[in-house]
Amino acid sequence: MKKPIAVTFAHALSFHNFISIFTELALNPGRLNLVKVIKPGISLYTLVVRSCCLNDRVILACISEVQANSKIKKALLFSTDIHLPPEQIVEDDRARFIR
Repeated sequence: MKKPIAVTFAHALSFHNFISIFTELALNPGRLNLVKVIKPGISLYTLVVRSCCLNDRVILACISEVQANSKIKKALLFSTDIHLPPEQIVEDDRARFIR
C-alpha cells in the first residue's frame, strides 16, 4: 500500500463543509490511493486528511462500486485512528449492522 497523502485544510470547517469535502474526494477518486480491488467492479480506496473541525487527522475508506447501468455507487467511511487499515474500517462498519 502506498504511503497515505496528508491533506491539510487551512481554515476551520463546519461539520457540513467537512462532509462536503469528504464527498468531493469520494466523487474524485484521483486523490485517493487504491488499496485493493475487492471484486470486479468494486474497489477500496484510502486517504489520510487533516480535519480542522475535529482537530485531528482522519483516515478515509471509500468503497466504489460500478453498477449495471454504469453509474458508480460510493460509500465513504472514516476513523480518527489513522493506523487502522482501511479493510478494518469497512469491517467495523459492517459489524454495526449485524445483530
